[in-house]
Amino acid sequence: MLQAIAVRTPYGNSSLTIWGVYNPATKHVAVPPTAFLIHRAIQDGIADSTLRGNAYTLTSYFNVLKRNNINWRDISDTQMRKYFEGILFKHRNLSGASITNHIGLLSGFYTWAEKYGWCDSFDRFSFKMSNELLEELELAKGNTDGNLPFNLNSQYIDKKEFREFLNFNSGRQDYEIQRNEIILELGYLCGCRAAEVVFKQNFRARQLKKIFNAQKVETSLNDGFELGIIGKGASGGKHRIIWVPDDLSRKLKAYFQRSKTLGDGNIICTKNGKHLNKQFASSVFTNTRHNLLIQSQDLGDWGSPSRSFHSLRHSYATNFILDNGSHDAMRSLLKSRMGHEDFKTTEIYLTFSAILRGETYMQKTETNHEQ
Repeated sequence: MLQAIAVRTPYGNSSLTIWGVYNPATKHVAVPPTAFLIHRAIQDGIADSTLRGNAYTLTSYFNVLKRNNINWRDISDTQMRKYFEGILFKHRNLSGASITNHIGLLSGFYTWAEKYGWCDSFDRFSFKMSNELLEELELAKGNTDGNLPFNLNSQYIDKKEFREFLNFNSGRQDYEIQRNEIILELGYLCGCRAAEVVFKQNFRARQLKKIFNAQKVETSLNDGFELGIIGKGASGGKHRIIWVPDDLSRKLKAYFQRSKTLGDGNIICTKNGKHLNKQFASSVFTNTRHNLLIQSQDLGDWGSPSRSFHSLRHSYATNFILDNGSHDAMRSLLKSRMGHEDFKTTEIYLTFSAILRGETYMQKTETNHEQ
């Protein structure tokens, strides 16, 4: 199958990253999509992060054509619609925002190809979509217009998707694999920010040892626990309480028993007990995502450059509402666990979770007030 690749090449007085589509079987690049990406890099000045996403999108498209023995020059309007609706929307479950990006990129690719003589007339594509997909695209437009900040449609990671994501752990040794999985789960299951995970005043050895000693694993059905952490904010950071659920609690305890810490420092550290830098958790996410993009045949929304460690926190907040409901007590608890100063920030997740359930937030609020 085709792969997206990047090559650093001299350009003027500096250098330029060139993204392309590569066939490892023939050891040749796929010329049309690679030429298009080079054009976007040099002539249009597109940012490297955008070109990276473009390369994976084009690789996905050309691989589908390859599997179905379709020449990219001969694809029909009907086949193009099947790609967007059947492959991207129904099979890969991409969001409206991602599909909009695919449409925009392929439209640009075929316009460019016609202009430079790579193919015949481009106007055979109508890009007409079903009503179901159009509703998704309207939701994506709402994100763009600011009705749903954070672009949650492409950032949200459901539970099945997260479990699959963990399979691409970037750790090389058992200790690193165990630590990295805990780092990612602290974001997804506890709503931690990347910097909070490795902050030296959080997840301290003495603090956790006291909790673990108090737990009676043999008789308890619930090993989860509350934990105070320090988040962002002035005067040394804002304190809040997170909930560490059962499975993650047991993983933390097993990891704690084999880790080496310096005094009462953060147990999320190197194997030798040294503190990690504040970008480390973000790097774990980025490297794991990179492994997924290279190895997985079904990229879903992982090709979106908007996905980062903070997407785990967004997903935690969304899942909290999906799992517990949005009545007043749960809304207040989520606000507290996320460390939001303004309820308007928490309300974003109430709106988004209602949309995922096929409701409007207003309908949900009215129902709650009636009860």
